[in-house]
Amino acid sequence: MSALIYRRAFGDGFGLSQFLAGEIPDINDIKRRIFVAERRSDTSRPDHFYKNYRDARIGAVSMLHELPLVVLSALADRFLIRSGSAIHVRNEAFEDWQQLLPSISPLAVVVAFLVNEGRGPGFGCDPCSYLADIIGDTALVSPLQPELQLLLETDGLNEMHMHLNGSTELDILWPDAVRSPDNYYRELTKALNDNGQGNQISELYDQIEFGLRPRDVFVRLRAARRVRHFVATALESLMQGGACKLSPSILAEIARADVLDYDCSHTSGLRLARYPISSVFSAAAGKPIIAEAAFLYTWFQALALPNLPKDGLGTALYFNLLVLSQFARISVQQIDEFGFDQFQKYTFVGVRESLERRYEARFRQLNQRPPYDTIKHLEGRIAPKKDYSAFLELVEGVIDGYLRFRGCPSRSSSRGLRGKAPGCMTGGCGKPCGAKLGRANGELSLVVHFIKRPGRKKAAFQVLDLQLRSELRRQAKVVQNAMQRHRMLRDLIRGIDAAANELHAAPEVFAPVFRDMRFSGIERATYHVGEDFVHLVSGIRACSEALSFLPLTNGDRMGHATALGINPAFWLEKTGPRLMMAVGEHLDNLVYAYNRLVVRRDTAHEAMMLEEQIAVFSAKIYGRECTPTLLHQAWKLRELDILEISSLERQSSLSVDAAGIASAAGIQAKVAGSPMRQAELERIEAAARGYPAAYELFRDRHKRNEQLGILVEVTTAWLSPNALVVLQAEELATMAAKGVVIETLPTSNVRISVYDSLKDHHLFRWLNLTEGLFSSVPPICVGSDDAGIFATSLRNEYASILEVLKRHSSTKRGEEIEIIRKLNNNGAAFRFRPISDAKRSEIANPE
Repeated sequence: MSALIYRRAFGDGFGLSQFLAGEIPDINDIKRRIFVAERRSDTSRPDHFYKNYRDARIGAVSMLHELPLVVLSALADRFLIRSGSAIHVRNEAFEDWQQLLPSISPLAVVVAFLVNEGRGPGFGCDPCSYLADIIGDTALVSPLQPELQLLLETDGLNEMHMHLNGSTELDILWPDAVRSPDNYYRELTKALNDNGQGNQISELYDQIEFGLRPRDVFVRLRAARRVRHFVATALESLMQGGACKLSPSILAEIARADVLDYDCSHTSGLRLARYPISSVFSAAAGKPIIAEAAFLYTWFQALALPNLPKDGLGTALYFNLLVLSQFARISVQQIDEFGFDQFQKYTFVGVRESLERRYEARFRQLNQRPPYDTIKHLEGRIAPKKDYSAFLELVEGVIDGYLRFRGCPSRSSSRGLRGKAPGCMTGGCGKPCGAKLGRANGELSLVVHFIKRPGRKKAAFQVLDLQLRSELRRQAKVVQNAMQRHRMLRDLIRGIDAAANELHAAPEVFAPVFRDMRFSGIERATYHVGEDFVHLVSGIRACSEALSFLPLTNGDRMGHATALGINPAFWLEKTGPRLMMAVGEHLDNLVYAYNRLVVRRDTAHEAMMLEEQIAVFSAKIYGRECTPTLLHQAWKLRELDILEISSLERQSSLSVDAAGIASAAGIQAKVAGSPMRQAELERIEAAARGYPAAYELFRDRHKRNEQLGILVEVTTAWLSPNALVVLQAEELATMAAKGVVIETLPTSNVRISVYDSLKDHHLFRWLNLTEGLFSSVPPICVGSDDAGIFATSLRNEYASILEVLKRHSSTKRGEEIEIIRKLNNNGAAFRFRPISDAKRSEIANPE
C-alpha cells in the first residue's frame, strides 16, 4: 500500500485532455478521478478504503499547483534514504518501489528527495556535477545491501540474458522524446504501419486511451516541449532577480494541442531542439538523464522559494508529469498487464527505435556510474537480419558502442570488424588494450536470437510455418557468411537463441537451423521456452521439445522455463476452471502427458484416463483414431527438416510415401554438397525407413493446418496437481542430466506470468525453499531480459532476490548472500565466453 493513490496522481487522462484543449483542470475533479482509477485496481474493496487513503495522502492539497511536489516529496520520504554519497531505496520498501516504477519517473522522485534534503547547490547554481556524482547514468536506484555491494565490487555481475534493444530506461527515453517529438512521431508511425504488428500496437494505444494514435502522442510531446522551454525562461528570469513569466493562463495557451510551434508567440525564438535547462546552465548539454535531472532540480527549487507565486510553475510541472506518465505507458510494461502478448506490444511500438540505434550510452546505463564496473560478463542478444550488410551494420554498431564506452584505444583499428576482438571485450584488458573504463576482466559476448513469428492460419501450404522456416534459413546463412569473413565476429558471437512469443512457433521449427548453426561453428545455444503458455502442460511440453529437438547439451542453457517451476496448484487457481485452446495443441498435451505418466506406478491411472480423449481428438484432426504410441513416435519426428522433405517430394520420381522418401533421401545423401546436408538427409532416411507409420502421420500433420487450429474448450484441471509436479520434475531431471542450465529472469517472469509478487516466483521453489521439493534441479543463473521495458537492472534483479530471501524464506542469516553468490558464480561458469588469446590457445592445445 506504500504507493496507493500516489501512483495514480499523474495518470489522469481526462485532465490531460483538458490541458490540451486550453483548460486548467479543477483539483477536486482530479481527486475524484484519482479515486476512481485506484478503485479500478481492485474492485473488491469498498469506496471508503480508497477514499480514506486519498484524503490522508492528498486531501490537504487545495490547489493544483501543489499536487506535484506533495506527491513526489511523499514518495521520496516513503521510499528513499541517503547513505554517504549515495541514494538508496529503503530495503523494506524495495518490492513496492519496483511495483511503482512502471507508473512514475524514478528520476523525479530522486530529485525531489535531493531538493528536500537541501545538501546540494542552491537555486541559481549549476547542479549538474552534483547530480552526476549521485545519479550516474541511471535513475534505477537500489536498496542498501552491503553484502551484495561487496560481491559486485569483488566479482562483478554476470548478465546472462539481456536483449540489447529494449534495455533503455524511461528517464533516458523521455528527455530525448520530448526534445525531438517529430523523430518519435516518425518511429511510432512506422511501427504502427507495419502490417505484421500494427494491430497489437493499436491494442496498446487503446489500453491507454481509446482512439489514441501516434499523432496524439506527437502533439502532446510537442506541447510539453513548449511548456518546458517556457518554464526554462521563467527559471532564468527568477535567477536574474526578475518575476516569474509563467501564469496558468499563459500555460493554457502554450499547452494547447492544436497550436503549432511557430504559431505560439510565447515560445517563438526559443531553441526547442535543445534540452531546456541547457539555456540556463551550459554544462547541462551533456547526458540526457543529467540534463533532465538538472531541469527538475531547478524547477523544484523554484517551487520551494518563499514569497513566489507558484501557480504557473506548479501547474506546468503537473502538465509535464501527465505527458511523461502517458509516455511511460508506451515505454514500460505496467504491473496489471500480464502475459507475453502484453510485453511484446512494447517491443513493437517503436518508442526505443531511434535511441537504440546507438549503444555507447546503453552500456553506461547498464553499468550504473563511473568507473562502470557493475557487470563483468554481458551477453547481449541481437536479432539476425535478412540482409548481410544490415547485419554487419548492426554488429558494428554494438561493437563500436562498447569500445566507445570502454574508452578503448583499439577502437579505430577495429573499425570494419578488422582483426581479432580487442582484449576489453574478451576479458583480457591489460596493457595491449588499455581501456579506461569498465572492469579489466570485462567481457562482451553476442547471442544471435532468431525471432518466433506466427504462420498463416489458413495457408494452403503443406508445410507448417513455411515462411518462418524459409526466413530462418536465409538469416542463418547471413550470420554464417559474416562469421566466415570476420574473425572478430567469430570471437564475439558465441551463442544462438530463439526469442519472441513462443505461442507463435514451437521448438521443432528451429531444430534444423540450430543444428546448422552448431555445425558451422557456434559452440553454444540457449532457447526461450516455457515462458508463456495457454495450459501449463503446453509450457512443460515446450520445454521437453526444446530438450528433445534442439541440440542442447552440456553447458547450453534454457531461458525462463517458468512452466517447470510455477506451483501447479497456484497456476490452476489463477487460471480458472476452463479455457479455450487449439485442438492440435490439446492433443499434443494429452499424448505428451500420457507417455510420461503411463510408465509410473503412481500416475499410470491418470494416464489411462486420457486414452479416450486421445482417440477422440486424433479422429477430429486426422479423420481416424490413432494410438498414443503412434502419435508419440510421430511427435518425436518433428525434429526433421520439413523443408528438406518437401524438396525431396518435389524432385522425387519415386513415391512420396515413407518408403519413397527414405529411398530419395538415401540417394541424395550420397551426393550432398555439404556434410551438414548429408546428415540431415540421413536423419530423414532413418526416420522414414525405421518408423514408416509414424512418418506418414508426421507428414500428414503438416497438411492439416486448419484442423489443428480449431479452438476447443477444455477443463483446466484435466491433470491433478501431483501429475503436473511429476511432469515438471522429470523435465528438470532431464535438464540436469544433460547439463543444460536455466536462465531465470525474475521481474520479466512476474510481468509475463501470473505472479502478483516476486516472493511467489518459482526460483525459490527451484532452490528448494518452498513446498514440493524437487530431487534434481539444474544450475540456475540470472538475467534481466528487457531491462528498460521492465524498469529493472541486473543489480536490482539480485537485490530483489536477496530481499525475498531475507524476508520470506527460511534461510538463516548469512545464507542469503551465499545463494546470490552461487547464482552469480553459475553465470560465470556457464557463460558463453568470448574467445580471448588465452581461450584460443586453450582451444588449439586441449589437454
